[in-house]
Amino acid sequence: MKQPKALYLLNFVSMWETFSYYGMRVLLVLFMIQVVQYNDNTAFALYALYTTLVDLCGVAGGIAADRVFGLKRSIVIGGWTIFLGHVCLSIPDFEPGFFLGLGLIIAGTGLFRSNVATLLGQYFEENDPRREAGYTLYYTGINIGGFLATLLCGIVGEVYGWHAGFGLAAVGMLFGNCALL
Repeated sequence: MKQPKALYLLNFVSMWETFSYYGMRVLLVLFMIQVVQYNDNTAFALYALYTTLVDLCGVAGGIAADRVFGLKRSIVIGGWTIFLGHVCLSIPDFEPGFFLGLGLIIAGTGLFRSNVATLLGQYFEENDPRREAGYTLYYTGINIGGFLATLLCGIVGEVYGWHAGFGLAAVGMLFGNCALL
């Protein structure tokens, strides 16, 4: 059965959002320990706080989409906010950029992630037989993005440096955002 055209766009955009998110996550704890010089406990505590806030901000992002921006605008604003966060992380020797970058990624992901899945649901009728296959395809793209990110950003970070790895995550988000234009 033929899927809605929007599925392929949202799949592509979400794949790159996942690539950027997991690409950065694969580097984050080691970066905090080796570069920022946090001890293991502090680095893992910040990592746990960061990932918790990313998940919790999805609720705020959903409310913002419902009451202020709408789904499409929330996704676009969230995507560019995530991109700016990754750019902040990719700038060497810019210490304020580390926490600014994490904060922007948290806020952007809150606006982006939950609203993409909701927007996708609007392209299917309630009992549409294509719905299940559509969401399977959508989540397959997300998993591909996460898998590729852990490999590529980790390798780039190891070979070319931390900020290059963070920069590759930014490039991933840029690809996804450009598809929305």
